[in-house]
Parts: sequence; structure tokens; C-alpha cells
Amino acid sequence: MSEPQYRFRSALATLAIDAVKRQPADERMMSFSPEERRQLADAPVQTIAGRLAAKQAVRTLLAETASPAVSDADFEIVADAHGAPHLRDWPALALRAALSPRSELGLSISHTRDHAYGLAVLQERLDDDAGR
Repeated sequence: MSEPQYRFRSALATLAIDAVKRQPADERMMSFSPEERRQLADAPVQTIAGRLAAKQAVRTLLAETASPAVSDADFEIVADAHGAPHLRDWPALALRAALSPRSELGLSISHTRDHAYGLAVLQERLDDDAGR
């Protein structure tokens, strides 16, 4: 049996912290679900900007295959017990984007004083039909 083959795709989004700061608080939180809002309630603007950048990266990455287009309301980025970001209910979103639910999407969020970054990396198994 041969080793599985994978394809990787990624998207990086960058947001200026000052641009996010200038948005009214209720406007900047519109992209988030109630659970995301709860997690971000007391978060500094850098954290909020990072989460917004990650959402932008996910939308960009899935824009090639999702129909209709994925919006912020279609998915949640939540922190696990260790604070690492992940997508809630990835299998449903993967199916909508015409990807195998066995594909994996990793997220990374970072920020500097001036910018927030969101990175989404998609790992697709090319021989996925063989494993079904």
C-alpha cells in the first residue's frame, strides 16, 4: 500500500490594528457568532483583529470551491482548551466547499503592535476515494 498523497493550499490575511480600532465596537463584532462574541468579550483589539484576519483567510481559501460563497456567519473560529484557534463544525463546511470531510484545515493567528495576521492551511488527501 502506498503512502497517502496530500495537496496543501493556504491563505494569509493581514489587518491593520488601527483600522479595526477605528470601527465602532458593535460594528467590528458583527462578523462573530454569539459564542465567538462571548469568547472575545473582554479581549484586546489585537485579539479581535487576529480573529477577523483568520476569518478572512478561511473565506479566501474556500472561495475557490464553495458555492455559494462562504460568509463569516457560516463558520465559527473558537479557541480550544489551550487557546489554539480551530473551526467549529469543519466537516459540514468542508462538504459545502466540495471538499472531503477528511480534509483538515489548520489556523494560526498572530499580531504585532500594528498588524494582525490570520493563516488558514488546507490539507486535502488526494487519494480520498480509496479510503471510503
